[in-house]
Amino acid sequence: MRVTPNDLRKTNQRLRSFLEELSVTEMASETIGCKMEGIFTELLRVGGRLPNAEAVPVDRELREEMDQYRENLDHLQALLPKVHVKLLTERARLESERAHLEAANAWVRASRHIES
Repeated sequence: MRVTPNDLRKTNQRLRSFLEELSVTEMASETIGCKMEGIFTELLRVGGRLPNAEAVPVDRELREEMDQYRENLDHLQALLPKVHVKLLTERARLESERAHLEAANAWVRASRHIES
């Protein structure tokens, strides 16, 4: 089933909202991951139903939404390196915190062993 202009308009609104939030705010990594999962699911769902505009004639309304969709995807592509850096930074922080907790745990076990 082909995508309707209304379907694509809703996807564009959700994608635009996500892009604005991503550009303006410092989202927590967990939030980014959850929201990106939802956005990518939607992009796959809608993208698989888009007609090939060169091969299939589309009406003006659908053409405009497809153009907006393409612009939104370009914007998302431009923001992905920033998201990647943020997620890598968060991963490094979590790995450092885990190593610290493991060292503290080893110290506690060793001190309990000495006391025994």
